[in-house]
Amino acid sequence: MPRYSKKLLLDDNQKNSIYEDTKDFISYIYEDYDFYQSLVRLLDKGKTDAVIYKKVLQKNIDELWVRKIEEALPYLDTALRTVRKDIKEVEEIKPIELSRSITVKSLQHLATHTNFIDSIDEKGNIIPNKILNVYKDEDMLTYENKFINTLIYKLGLFIDVRYEKLKQYGADEVSNVMSLDIETKVVDTQVKMSITIQTKDGVDEQDTKGNINIFEDMTKSSLWLRVVRIRKIIQQYQASQFISQMGKAYIRPPVMRTNAILKNVHLRQCLELWLFIESYESAGFEVESSSSSEKPNNELMENLYKLLSFQYVIFRKNTSDKIDDVITDSKAKVRYNARFKKMDTEEFTDEYEFLNPNVKKVYIEQLSRKNTKLTKEELKIRKAIERALKSEKMYEAEQKKAVLDKQKSKEK
Repeated sequence: MPRYSKKLLLDDNQKNSIYEDTKDFISYIYEDYDFYQSLVRLLDKGKTDAVIYKKVLQKNIDELWVRKIEEALPYLDTALRTVRKDIKEVEEIKPIELSRSITVKSLQHLATHTNFIDSIDEKGNIIPNKILNVYKDEDMLTYENKFINTLIYKLGLFIDVRYEKLKQYGADEVSNVMSLDIETKVVDTQVKMSITIQTKDGVDEQDTKGNINIFEDMTKSSLWLRVVRIRKIIQQYQASQFISQMGKAYIRPPVMRTNAILKNVHLRQCLELWLFIESYESAGFEVESSSSSEKPNNELMENLYKLLSFQYVIFRKNTSDKIDDVITDSKAKVRYNARFKKMDTEEFTDEYEFLNPNVKKVYIEQLSRKNTKLTKEELKIRKAIERALKSEKMYEAEQKKAVLDKQKSKEK
């Protein structure tokens, strides 16, 4: 049975204590043995190259599309919760024994369809075998509801395309690489030591869990967290009962400006969001990477020298079964004066294509590429967009003409 350990959570005091205790432990062994002090001096006299190299990969998201969607969410939420329903009459001819809803219209229908009359009794009462039933039913497939259903579908695609592209580049990342090379001579033994330490810290926030407050002010949060939030909100809308009932009842652009849409503030804001995502052609983000290098500070170098001297003793004992006699009477101060190493950046930065330290490159991927030949599928999409825009302009022109004609008729 495998054993699983719980994650150890440390506060700041505990973390500082661990660091200080580690330094004290190293210093205790170092100061207790003249051997290690002499060995560190030999390391310091040798040829030492050291560098700390830092690289940053960051996604710069265009706030415009994020803000537009956030501003429209309260209106979209209200529109979803107050869906419009039409009352329609449903007519159905049923056997008389199954009929429950008989109205004046049922009698009028029977009068014109005498074939449904079974018999007439002695008192002149008509006994039908079938009769028209008229009852009222709610219809959700209104144009406005189809508009909201289509908007949520298009909004989901709009966000998912950008979200997946952002995830493709991975999390925002800060990476530190330290490289240290030492060449020295211990008694008659030539010694070369190399150590490389690399850390990568992702700085993306975790996914939002639980219920989300759409009215929450997110302007002070990171753009990535805001993207994750609006994506989850739209996913919750897509899983709602309303969307399930509507199914694939979509509308075809352009959107008709019905009175219900134009006079309802929530639907009007939804229409503005529709027009925005239809006109937004940018990828919505850019990926920026930068790098820099610096010399390690004395505290880091001091502790690394001491640790390397410990490792040298262990290595020497296990490979040659001896410990070198390096104790000297020298009391010279250790300088930790390593040369600034020129690191081969390609070794550590192939993934991000850095050219050299202190270089900043910006990678921009546009959904609509310029100066490149479009594929057949992209040409179809462009033609569809052009047709939609043309239809939109024709509709607006007709509306303006109708208003002008109405004004002229009133003047006459």
